[in-house]
Amino acid sequence: AMTATTLQKSLFSFLHPYQKRVEEALLEEKSAWKGEEKLQESCGYALLNGGRRFRPSITLLVADLLGKE
Repeated sequence: AMTATTLQKSLFSFLHPYQKRVEEALLEEKSAWKGEEKLQESCGYALLNGGRRFRPSITLLVADLLGKE
């Protein structure tokens, strides 16, 4: 039987490529705000801390399953 810990690790491993896509897009947008260090710092804290990319990752997964970009 699969334990909760094993299931969680499998899910995180499966979603990792989607989380990387979200993180890369966020970092690209954040870096576009040149000269706005305080804004970059605040957005980085709000958007890039752990657990913040789960829903966007699920959205990308569903889009892939539906053949959308």
